[in-house]
Amino acid sequence: MTRFLFATLCMWVFVCAAVAQNCLPDISQANTFGVSPLPYDSETQTGGISVSACIGQPFGFTFTVTNQAPYDFGGFPVQVSYVRLATDGTAIEGLPIGLNYQCDPPNCTFNYSTQGCVKIYGTASANNFLGSNDLIIKGFVPSPLAGELEVSFPGSIVGGSYSLILEPMDSPTCFVSSAKDLSTLT
Repeated sequence: MTRFLFATLCMWVFVCAAVAQNCLPDISQANTFGVSPLPYDSETQTGGISVSACIGQPFGFTFTVTNQAPYDFGGFPVQVSYVRLATDGTAIEGLPIGLNYQCDPPNCTFNYSTQGCVKIYGTASANNFLGSNDLIIKGFVPSPLAGELEVSFPGSIVGGSYSLILEPMDSPTCFVSSAKDLSTLT
């Protein structure tokens, strides 16, 4: 009986932990520093947001944030103790109306030697313009001289662009998230 109760408790803890996650980071990006995918690079035609959203349909896209290696700052490795995004909805500039984001960890602070993710989710409203929406992910890193410094992706650390394309409802090229994909988000 004790084994059964212990096994049931362990399973319950595992299920609760799995359901509580807002998103899953891309583990192939381990032992790096930065945001993945990187912004779109017009020279290599790689990176960026690979899917488009439809007006009036559920959407989800996940960025991985990795802080598991020193950042190369002009040839000098700098260990960044944390990268912090605002939790008030202002960390991703340019999001269409109806879309928001959540982080895992929920406080949006990615300490050194950790990996997490940021999920854009929601349903873009009809009040948006169709076409390209340029997004900028803004965060903060500690600075010994100024408390915290703002960093942006894309920005001075890495160039390129994050463009989220909004298409008409029921367009065949849209990525539509299932209700299950969005069910853990509040």
